Amino acid sequence: GGRGGTLPGRMQDSEDDDDDDDADVKEEEDDDDDNRRSRLASAAAASASANSSERLEALYVSPEEKIGTVPCGAPAECFTLGVLMVELFWPEVASGAGGDIRHLLAAVLRPDGAGAAALRADPAEAAVARQLLQPVPNNRPSAAQAVELVATAACAISSAFAFSSAAADAAVAGNNVTAAAA
Repeated sequence: GGRGGTLPGRMQDSEDDDDDDDADVKEEEDDDDDNRRSRLASAAAASASANSSERLEALYVSPEEKIGTVPCGAPAECFTLGVLMVELFWPEVASGAGGDIRHLLAAVLRPDGAGAAALRADPAEAAVARQLLQPVPNNRPSAAQAVELVATAACAISSAFAFSSAAADAAVAGNNVTAAAA
């Protein structure tokens, strides 16, 4: 009698322990799954970052360098400067190219390209970038011409900035005079 009553109780305790062990194993499996997911997400992010970096680096390679027909020199460097200008002045155009130089060239060089509206906002810079990004090396400016083009564009930017700053200063001064008169 008495022993029969304790045995099922012990079995019950044993089953409870098994349930606890099962829950512990389940938690460890969940943690392992979370760790695996985390590692996979990290690896995917690193791969995407590496691919993104590789795509961006690919933009800087001139067409002649890609096909290996012409030794690298000043025209290739001018092309790289053109890509840099696009990334600095119109980052949305550069990122819209998705690392594909053909898309970047179409966006910048075509009048109806994806970057046409953005480039119209900065005509002096756009003119320089378009000259630097000519697909045919002989159609690009020489290094000396590129320096001159960039200097001219920088002067235009500086003058426009000085003019807009002077206009802003005059507007502020006008508001102060108006406020003082009131």
